[in-house]
Amino acid sequence: MSKQEITKTIASSIKSLNADDARAWTKIALIVLQVEENNFWETSHRSFTDWLVSFGQSIGLKEGSIWRYYRAGKYYQELQPLLSKNQITNPPLNELPTKVSPENIEILGKLERVMPNDIFIKLAAQVISAAITRDSLRETWLIYRPILDGRTARGMGMPIPRVDLKDKAQHDGLLEAHVFTALSQSAGSWLNTPKPFLFELLRGEVARLAISESKFHYIDAIAIVQMNVDDPIELHGIEIKSNNSPITKYDTLKKVSSYFDFVWVTFHDYDPKLGAKQIPSEFGLLEFKGQKIDIIKAATRNETSAEAQLSFVKNLLIKFMRK
Repeated sequence: MSKQEITKTIASSIKSLNADDARAWTKIALIVLQVEENNFWETSHRSFTDWLVSFGQSIGLKEGSIWRYYRAGKYYQELQPLLSKNQITNPPLNELPTKVSPENIEILGKLERVMPNDIFIKLAAQVISAAITRDSLRETWLIYRPILDGRTARGMGMPIPRVDLKDKAQHDGLLEAHVFTALSQSAGSWLNTPKPFLFELLRGEVARLAISESKFHYIDAIAIVQMNVDDPIELHGIEIKSNNSPITKYDTLKKVSSYFDFVWVTFHDYDPKLGAKQIPSEFGLLEFKGQKIDIIKAATRNETSAEAQLSFVKNLLIKFMRK
């Protein structure tokens, strides 16, 4: 098509928009992307941003919403070659399922920066086919987000931070995220019992544990478990370690163990030759193997502190009430 024909097509698309189309984010995104690509804005506005703001006002959408649609649409189009390469169905932008939201596409873009390619591709297929909920996707991002330690691109043209597996802290953070995801998806199967009536896995950052009056520790994960409908609630504390080498420390975990009915250590790489001599005997041992959790040794019931547990549960309730 000639530039004149493209200009007419864009103008016609804008003119034909109706109130219902304002809710169809993919249609809006496609128009905005075409306007940018073909410099359609130059005939009427000083900049692309000025045009975008004016366009949003004309269809009753806020500037922030238009930018979100634009970013999500642009990222999806950039992602399509990778999806095709991995034989993942990827319809044109304006034919995406209506349940695929721009928020989910944006979150997917963030996760691409911190996930290994094989895991990301599987997740992308779920997002594009609307087979994953927004809450589940957000929870996945919260698990992987700490790997980059809050680093984001600052300003237009700045390089987007991505996980660097040569960086030990990022490498270990990625392993921890893999383990947490596997623990969450396991639904408590590693408890070595029939499936619990209730199993909820929380990121350890939801509550800090007092070691002393001035020192606190955040355990890696907390499982809230109820084996049967009439059974009491149990608290399981879980620490994630890269391996069971003799230099791996468990002192801090021992100090906060009184908060939990059971304490577990999950290893990404467990060497049976090294064994578990240096690990407190009451701790249960788990291993992340083949993308799932295997039990090495069951935990025994811990000697808890009623005062510590009450304080801990109160802090959890406060966190959830503030959500």
